[in-house]
Amino acid sequence: MIEQKDLIEIVRKSLEKSPDSRISFVVSELKQRYGNKINDSSPEFFVVIGGAYGVVKILYASLTEYLILYGCPFKNSGTSGRYLFRATDFVIRGKLNVAPVIIGERATEFKEGEYSTLQVLENKFYQIDEDTWLLEYATGFIPSSFFSVFGHFMSTWDILGTFAIFKTWLREVLRTYAF
Repeated sequence: MIEQKDLIEIVRKSLEKSPDSRISFVVSELKQRYGNKINDSSPEFFVVIGGAYGVVKILYASLTEYLILYGCPFKNSGTSGRYLFRATDFVIRGKLNVAPVIIGERATEFKEGEYSTLQVLENKFYQIDEDTWLLEYATGFIPSSFFSVFGHFMSTWDILGTFAIFKTWLREVLRTYAF
């Protein structure tokens, strides 16, 4: 199991590096700490989740947890969706704004080295500034995220990309349970 305290430490340690080298530093540190559990050679995917566009790379996946890199070179926003898992976004580079779905509530800003947590079945608005990249760790019933991937398909009609996402997730799950 991946430890959240390790992720906090690694992301904060990455702030000592130049912004352009932080992502590779984080992945390298994860590989050192968790070994073959982390797959740094998985492909990257274009996704539309909750109306926000981005790039995702699956570093680790099982039925009960996942670890991904997510971000976008452009400023954009969307909604989180509701899931049967808890997800924490660690800001490696850029800025993340999160707000509850309540009229009049203000957003909370999360800067580099900080993190935001989405609880089980919670729904929030989120916005990332341009060139924002996050490390996201989730624990719970991960297959509940398939609905968001279906939403990606309905937004883009990208059947090849959607299939590739499922194939990569399944490969990572099988790799996890093969150890």
